[in-house]
Amino acid sequence: MGDEGMLQQILVNLVTNGVEAYGDKDGEVLIRWYTKNYSQAMLPHPYHEVDLQEGEYFCIEVTDKGCGMGREALSRAFEPFYSTKFTGRGLGLAVVLGIMRIHKGALELISSSGQGATARLLFPSVVGKPVEATVTPPEIKVSTSKGSVLLVDDDENVLITGAGMMRYLGFDIITTTDSRQALEIYQERRSEINLLLLDLAMPGLDGRELLARIRATGNKVPAIIATGYSVKQVRERFVGLEPVEFIQKPYTMDVLRKQVREVCW
Repeated sequence: MGDEGMLQQILVNLVTNGVEAYGDKDGEVLIRWYTKNYSQAMLPHPYHEVDLQEGEYFCIEVTDKGCGMGREALSRAFEPFYSTKFTGRGLGLAVVLGIMRIHKGALELISSSGQGATARLLFPSVVGKPVEATVTPPEIKVSTSKGSVLLVDDDENVLITGAGMMRYLGFDIITTTDSRQALEIYQERRSEINLLLLDLAMPGLDGRELLARIRATGNKVPAIIATGYSVKQVRERFVGLEPVEFIQKPYTMDVLRKQVREVCW
């Protein structure tokens, strides 16, 4: 059981990496899925920080026969902003890892130089009656021609996942885990920033104070405040700082899309 938008983001990232691994050559990217029972000894460990239990897992593999990754590149593949491509953004695998953590799953990356790569995703199987699909609202693509989103969160995993979602919605991304640095970034690049996504509870300046300082410059850039508290509890603290909307953490792609629509239009 998972978030449809996040799972789509995973496949987009992994297939894009597989295609780019061939460079200018023709090639094939294979996607396969299956269920498998894993004992505790069989469960992978390198790239997950969740307590996996033995049992049945739903597995997705994305495989290419491209350039592959050497030992050093493989060890750094999930670092934020690391990329083996000169023009790459370097967020693809970091986003996948963040989404897998949200889904309490595991991720294995198997590769060697010149031998291609396989990304294997393990999702805990759901026991019981499948949930009936609901109608998905039409996707909203936000134009990037007018600017970027400044995304601020002191939790790096949340930052990585949120950045992947916002990029999927069509934004260019500016990120930082430091709220004071965020204020400096905004002052330097305010002409290109057309949306703020701010965590409420942060050391230094919290989301409310950061937004207040931005509003003090006279700018009415739309803002979304992400919070683990009840939205009803925090909304009154932002009176006079509009336009602002709120999103409950952890949030899904559909909820984020809805709030972007509310605050931007």
